[in-house]
Amino acid sequence: MDSELLIAPETIDRTAELIEQRRSLRSVIGPFLNAFEFRGAGAVQGLLDAVRLVADIYRTGRRRLPDKPPLRFRAAVVAAVRTARRSRRARRL
Repeated sequence: MDSELLIAPETIDRTAELIEQRRSLRSVIGPFLNAFEFRGAGAVQGLLDAVRLVADIYRTGRRRLPDKPPLRFRAAVVAAVRTARRSRRARRL
């Protein structure tokens, strides 16, 4: 029975799981982000700008994003997710 569980396709909806955990994450994410100083080179600057923005939102209690939030990192994140998915599919074959 255990071996069947190991090879069975994943049936857990990770998005639903994250939404379920949102309440607990929300209480710790602000202090977590504000406890560290995140630094990096130019390649990650867009992501760092977004992290700083989220930290600022939690610190100030603001409920609205700016009109032009930093999204330069988005293309790289989407590419990384796609690559990870392809790798997982290839390992299953």
